[in-house]
Amino acid sequence: LLWRYPFPPLVQDQIVSYDNPTGRLTNSDLELAGTVVHQAILGSHAQVDGETAHTLCANTPAVAWQSTGPTTTTKPVADLLRLAAVIRRDQHCNHRISHISGADNRMGDDASRRWDLDDEKLLSHFNSVYPQIQSWRLCHPAQQLSSKVISMLCRSTSSEASAPQEWFRPKTPGESGALSVPRSTLTQDLVPTKTPFP
Repeated sequence: LLWRYPFPPLVQDQIVSYDNPTGRLTNSDLELAGTVVHQAILGSHAQVDGETAHTLCANTPAVAWQSTGPTTTTKPVADLLRLAAVIRRDQHCNHRISHISGADNRMGDDASRRWDLDDEKLLSHFNSVYPQIQSWRLCHPAQQLSSKVISMLCRSTSSEASAPQEWFRPKTPGESGALSVPRSTLTQDLVPTKTPFP
C-alpha cells in the first residue's frame, strides 16, 4: 500500500520556519499526523485485527509521542494521540513505531515530496524503484479522517472529541472459546462467610 496526502495551505501557513518564526506547527506535528493517518489507512485496507503493525518514521519526536502515548500538552499533539488510541482500539491492532534514519527513509520521502508526479506516475516510480511481488496500490485517506486531522492541526488547544465509529471497518464479535483450564476437583470452592459487624 502506498498513500500520500498534501497538507492544505491552511496548515502549511502555520508551520514554523525561517520565513514564519511565529508559526504554531512544527514539522514533528505534521509527522505525527502522518503516522496517525498511516494507522487508519492500513487498518481500512488490510486485515489487522489481532495483528502487530510496525511503522518506521524518521522523525524522533513523532516516534516518541506514538511510543509513549500520553502527553500533557494542549496542542494538536494531544488530539492526534487520542485519535491514534481510538484507531488502535477500533482496529484491535498493536501499532508499533520505530525510528528509521533519514537516509534510509527514501520511500517515505518520495511519497511525501514527489508532488511533481501525479498518482499514476508515482505508482510507476514505486514499481520501478521499489519493486515487489505485487504492484503498489495507491490509497487515499477517507475524507472524514483527513478533515478531522486538519481540524486538529489548526486548533490552538486540544478538544475532547473522539473519532466517529464510521471511519473504521465494522467488527463482528467472535464466539467464546472453550475454558482454557478445566475445573479441578482438588480445589475447594470458597464458601462465603459473613463478616461480623457491630
